[in-house]
Amino acid sequence: MEPLPRTPAAAVVLDMDGVVTDTRAFHLRAWTQLFDEELGAISAEAPAFTTGDYERSVDGRSRESGIRAFLASRRIPESAITPELVSRLAERKQHIFEQLIAAHGTTTLPGASRVIRALHSAGVRLALATASRNVGLVLESTGILPLFDAVVDGAVAADLSLPSKPDPALFVEACRRLGVAPAHAMLVEDSEAGIEAAAAAGFGLVMGIAPDPRRAAALRRADADVVVPGLDALEIGPSGEIFVTGAPDPWVLGFDGFDPEAEPTRESICALANGYWGTRAAAEDGASWAGRSPGTYFAGVYDAVVDGPSTGDEIVNAPDWLPLALRPADGGWLTLDGEDLIAFRQELDLRQAVLRRTLTYHDRSGRETRVRFRRIVSQADPRMSALQATVVAVDWSGPLTIRTGIDAGTLNTITDTATPGSGPGPRRHVAIRESRELSPDAILVEVETLVSHVHISVAERTRVHHGDATLAPEREFATKDAAASHEFTIDLEQGRPVVIEKIVAVATSRDRAILSPSHSATTRLARAPRFADLLADHAQRWEALWPYFSTSVEPAADLGLAVNVNTFHLLQTLAGVTTELDVGVPARGLHGEGYGGRVFWDELFVYPVLTLRRPDISRTLLGYRHRRLPEAEHAAAEAARDGAMFPWQSATTGADVTPDRLFNPLTGRWMADHSHLQRHVGLGIAYSAWEFYETTGDTEYLAEEGAELIVGVARFFASLADWDQSTGRYSIRGVMGPDEFHDGPPGAPGHGVTDNVYTNVMTAWVLLRAADTARLLSSRPDRGPYQALGITSDELDRWAHIAKNLRIVFNADGTLSQFDGYDALEPIDLDRYRSRYPTEGRLDLVLDAEGDSTNRYQVSKQPDSLMLLYLLSAEELRELLGHMGYPLSADAVVRTVERYSRSSTYGSTLSNVVHSWLEARRDRERSWAFLERALQSDIADIQGGTTRYGIHLAAMAGSVDLLTRCYTGIETRADMLWFHPLLPAEIDRLEFTISYRAHRLSVSITHESLGIVSADGYADPIHIVVEGEPALLHTGETRTFEL
Repeated sequence: MEPLPRTPAAAVVLDMDGVVTDTRAFHLRAWTQLFDEELGAISAEAPAFTTGDYERSVDGRSRESGIRAFLASRRIPESAITPELVSRLAERKQHIFEQLIAAHGTTTLPGASRVIRALHSAGVRLALATASRNVGLVLESTGILPLFDAVVDGAVAADLSLPSKPDPALFVEACRRLGVAPAHAMLVEDSEAGIEAAAAAGFGLVMGIAPDPRRAAALRRADADVVVPGLDALEIGPSGEIFVTGAPDPWVLGFDGFDPEAEPTRESICALANGYWGTRAAAEDGASWAGRSPGTYFAGVYDAVVDGPSTGDEIVNAPDWLPLALRPADGGWLTLDGEDLIAFRQELDLRQAVLRRTLTYHDRSGRETRVRFRRIVSQADPRMSALQATVVAVDWSGPLTIRTGIDAGTLNTITDTATPGSGPGPRRHVAIRESRELSPDAILVEVETLVSHVHISVAERTRVHHGDATLAPEREFATKDAAASHEFTIDLEQGRPVVIEKIVAVATSRDRAILSPSHSATTRLARAPRFADLLADHAQRWEALWPYFSTSVEPAADLGLAVNVNTFHLLQTLAGVTTELDVGVPARGLHGEGYGGRVFWDELFVYPVLTLRRPDISRTLLGYRHRRLPEAEHAAAEAARDGAMFPWQSATTGADVTPDRLFNPLTGRWMADHSHLQRHVGLGIAYSAWEFYETTGDTEYLAEEGAELIVGVARFFASLADWDQSTGRYSIRGVMGPDEFHDGPPGAPGHGVTDNVYTNVMTAWVLLRAADTARLLSSRPDRGPYQALGITSDELDRWAHIAKNLRIVFNADGTLSQFDGYDALEPIDLDRYRSRYPTEGRLDLVLDAEGDSTNRYQVSKQPDSLMLLYLLSAEELRELLGHMGYPLSADAVVRTVERYSRSSTYGSTLSNVVHSWLEARRDRERSWAFLERALQSDIADIQGGTTRYGIHLAAMAGSVDLLTRCYTGIETRADMLWFHPLLPAEIDRLEFTISYRAHRLSVSITHESLGIVSADGYADPIHIVVEGEPALLHTGETRTFEL
């Protein structure tokens, strides 16, 4: 059980319908019948009354207010909504409702009577506050009405002329009758209007009641502190403490208690982004306390590191738009690290991408101040963000000073050892070009990156609202230490909340269709609405996005939260990417500066999730690689090779920006980094392009972009392959595989290895797919794209010959050798290092500190040979090796997995993904353990502190892919969709949606059956194969297969 914050409360105020009683359904039926009967006579064109109308316009309001709100939503002229009409409709609705109650009776909702009696017994004062005038009718038989110390219903509201919700008057009156200030009370509501009213009244805790996730999301958007399915989810302690029972909400990632050491990691895991830019979850106070690491990053905005021991491009930490500092009169600024902080709760609402932080301060003067922050980075308008602070002076009245602004003094500091320049310390990448006051409530700052000369403009507007009034205090504009700010003072009244809204607009010189970044940002800001409107549009976009990507797991336990967290970060980093943005897949998201924000091979783990759900996103991201094809072709030519040589690390232009040195924190020294030899990144690009075709059947993509990528990579690796007369095979020399522990033979670091098994096998695979691509394009009526590739029959013959004759090396025990000479390396005792170091994952750094090198040992960070079984099924791998003249038995595959599993340090977060995949059909318990680690990579920061530099996007995507592709056995090959399900024992049911060749497929898998529902549409039937049995599936068809 989880205790609720700020309980026991002095009082609890409850709504009736939908909270205490089950009459909500009767109200919905009564309203629906009323407007079915009456609406046509009022307006023949008006759409019928729906459940959505009930929730938006009627629920929580008085009958009269609800009637007016609904008719106004149907554009009925105000002059036509006469008092007589409203009165007649209200009476008719009441009559229908009474008939329903008489016919069906009513009872309290589960848990309601128990909770109310327990609170009463604990001495907690209770009030019923409802717009309903049916309290006696509904509650007379329940026996709980006498337990309420005050009842404020629709009749009382009418007598006192109290306005309807979302006005807080009804709740304020209830608290007045209880003799308790709202700040010391708790409110329980099930309507959006009621939640808004409670927030406006300044209740100490606002609980929403929502039996389904959609309603829960709406109540959170209305600013509920906590949402539960019903009162039956609560347990009451002897002193009135309130506990929430059951599993945690899988859509809320929450943290209780401030922990300065954990703050950088929380800043990453709770960061918000929209594909265009992202901001870490740094504190709003703007102070420079240890642990606060503000970071705002624009996708594709890089700058060069030119003054460190290691150089290269890195993503730029742009101006910090968050600062919104608060100071009660005669007190200090309220900061997270201050001694006045007595309560802290932070939540990331995954369904709607809202970050929420609730803070309570108790200063030396004995004053209690409560602050609730909400923050979004808009998915609806990618160049907008918004921050809202609701401040309540719980037990005092007096002045509050507010300082809001933009800090352009940001530095790149949130880096790890893999980032150039991270050893020496912070780096500044921007210079201020403009900093000025736009208006009495708005500020503009424009900066320029020092080397790449990208201009970034940030404009902010801060306004203060008290009820329906907007305050206009005198403000002082100042610029100091690269920060521009407004400072002003307002008066707080005890218990009455004020709402501060900071709206932000941004632009860069990379944007299209703008006059200038500053003009774009200021124009957008001038047109921006209030926080609630921005939030509503933002949440609507997320509501439309989740159905494509949500994964339902039963039983969920802690799994549901981890799956949602990982999917969320994938979506907020990439779902909003557009072609004009021209960016790739950043390995650490837009969450930090790890790996310099550059683009690696990590996309290989990301594309399967995107392509099987929203292939349009994958195509946009693959376009980043295609637009850099000329740079890759130039790099190949410079290396005296053919085709396209893509770099290991890419940023703005596609040139190789891989750092040449790596900082070793164990020694405080730099060590050589030869990872630019990982040419296999190109193989991953070609693989992803072909898999996009296999999933979509989109030959237009092949003709326009995909073929050029696949053929360019094929040509490069064909030119790398040299005929070796002594072996009668082709060899590829001087490369590194995905295992970064071997950059050459012992004593020859940086020379690369020969016949790396991953590189050679995937080269053969890509050459065969390049030939398939040529055949597909040559058979099209429009032969232009094929002819533009310039493929000759001699080249096709050479590809076929290389693919069949590439050399694969085997160890003495018959297992695949990672490269030529691997079997001759020394074995290593990993237990020796596990006992001496917190993690042996970065054994390369450990051995370097000991004057040794991983090049000498049979050890892997992430085994190359096993990566093959991640990309290719065991059957496909054995078939390919057989084509190459290397028959591989099923037993040899198993022994290969076992051998390299023993010698792996699992030094990459991707290792858990790959090994879970490999063990799924061999050791299901071990596979599940790896999956759990993969899912927790960043939530639990399993690598001991690396999440603070940014999330591991590939591991997040890979963990979701494990559930939906590995455990289902989904493959897309040979123009067919294959299923070979084998759920772990820990999962009873798995449900998700995929897209395959224009079919939207809902997939449901249990241990006994596989269900596939193809949505209605107009697409050719698809060929599916379930457990080896082929079938044809049409749109609109449902098929069930016994397993």
